[in-house]
Amino acid sequence: MSWKDDVNTVLERDPAPRSFGEALMFSPGLHAIFLYRTSHRLYEKGQYKLARAINYASRVLTGTDIHPGAKIGKGFFIDHATGVVIGETAEIGDNVSIFQGVTLGGVSTSKEKRHPTIGNDVVIGSNATVLGNIIIGAGSKIGAGSVVVKDVPPNSTVVGVPGKVIKVDGRKEAPEATVAPLPDPLAHTLDEVRRAIAGLDSRLNDIEERIMHTADKKATLLLSGPVKIPQDMELPFRASCSTAGPGAGSTGIVLAFEGTRVKKAVSRDRGDFELVPNGGTYSLCRDGEVFIEEVKIEPVVFHAPEQAFFNLDNRCIYGCSFCASPLLEESQEKGHTPEKVMRMIVEAHHKVGFDAVAITSGVPDTAERTVERIAEVVRGVREALPSVTIGVEPYISEMEQIDLLKEAGADEIKLNIETYDRGIFEKVCGKKDYDLILRSIEHAVEVFGRGRVTSNIIIGLGESDENVLQGVEHLAEIGSVATLRALRTNNMNRNALASEIGSVRPVDKDRLLRLVRAQKDILERHGLSTLTFETMCNRCGCCDIVPFVDIR
Repeated sequence: MSWKDDVNTVLERDPAPRSFGEALMFSPGLHAIFLYRTSHRLYEKGQYKLARAINYASRVLTGTDIHPGAKIGKGFFIDHATGVVIGETAEIGDNVSIFQGVTLGGVSTSKEKRHPTIGNDVVIGSNATVLGNIIIGAGSKIGAGSVVVKDVPPNSTVVGVPGKVIKVDGRKEAPEATVAPLPDPLAHTLDEVRRAIAGLDSRLNDIEERIMHTADKKATLLLSGPVKIPQDMELPFRASCSTAGPGAGSTGIVLAFEGTRVKKAVSRDRGDFELVPNGGTYSLCRDGEVFIEEVKIEPVVFHAPEQAFFNLDNRCIYGCSFCASPLLEESQEKGHTPEKVMRMIVEAHHKVGFDAVAITSGVPDTAERTVERIAEVVRGVREALPSVTIGVEPYISEMEQIDLLKEAGADEIKLNIETYDRGIFEKVCGKKDYDLILRSIEHAVEVFGRGRVTSNIIIGLGESDENVLQGVEHLAEIGSVATLRALRTNNMNRNALASEIGSVRPVDKDRLLRLVRAQKDILERHGLSTLTFETMCNRCGCCDIVPFVDIR
């Protein structure tokens, strides 16, 4: 076969060249065949190095790699040429056409016939791969991108990975007819991914169920009465007597279980639950049955785990009807001066786990003077313990007071709106300014930053769920995180609440959990989280269901 026959083959099968000369000069596949035929003649004469040198030059010039040892018949056509690889023991019959990217490769390293045999009149589409010592029957067509590893009958059409025979002699084959029993690697990988995802979904569902089960138990504890402890039981840590917050006036301990914790009032005489020693740990029982199998008693620094949480003064001129702090007996008042608090904090910083300070106060005289006392403590702590994180919980009457607390060294601030229902606010906190509090929260975000400002919204004052979530949304829009707190009633505040808002219905556990789940969704939508807080209630988590901690 002469070189002219190879040029004519190009003219017959490629419509692009318009003349013999154009085909001769500008067809890289043709040039690859020319160079192959030269190298093959040298190879058969034993001039292997020279043959390989021409083969190498062909690869550089045309982008094809045809081993000189391959046997190729007449009428061979390579379209576009780039990326074609033909191995040493490959045999190609007459009038075969292949396109760019085709590989006729081997699957063995032994020095024997290890490459395909291609029958006459075969067409192999671009990027197809034919591997091993197999036979592709005459007149067959291999679809673009197919991978063929087994013999193909004559006059067949093959497509896919692995290659599947879809036609023989023009007749469609059954779908299961396949060139190779080789498993589909992509399908296998996808199956593994699906199984892994299904397993993860199952595990996540299990985890979510456990978390919700734990949150349900915590909500039950938060909304119930005290824990009875045995008369002769000695607590491993000193109980805490709070003058602020939900537990004001009660003596309590922190119980940790299943990744969460709750602060509960304790009594040696009566309780809704009973703490039962259990070989180094404790069980919590209710009505004679185990409610939580294993609980631990956690130490507090001052009134909170990991934090020195101080109330400078429980007296308050505003007299919010839900707040028990101003109603404490004189024997329960701590009488903490700023100097005493600073000294106690500095002494406490050696305690295990101590890493935060929180300062709050009632307003015994004016908001201005109270803020100045809080700022005095903050400055003293900041000077003595420059690396400790400090949170403050004041009532303010001027925006400048927020700036003062920040300048003193506070890192976080809590400004309580208490309820987003203006009508209820005016009944239970009538001496306070609803609009001033909202403006102060907005200003505090400007001063302290997003995710550094929080505010209590009390649940159980007669507000609607819609109103609660409107409040959460409003606060989130300005960059503040609400703390949803269930109303706690006792002998000190029950009558005052009844006179202002009528009879008080206990907060329902399901309602509390439902609202906190909705709150979490709102916070996520606004890019906020309780996890950014390092002080006060979101960090402590003992008195509330905390999104991202108890609800995830």
